[in-house]
Amino acid sequence: VISFMSMWTRLQPDYAANMWNEALNKRLGTE
Repeated sequence: VISFMSMWTRLQPDYAANMWNEALNKRLGTE
């Protein structure tokens, strides 16, 4: 999974970064 995400991040840096930020925000918001 990590390797796949690494490849995806290299292919789509902006989209991946936005997705990671969204996930982190939701996680922090839940806590």
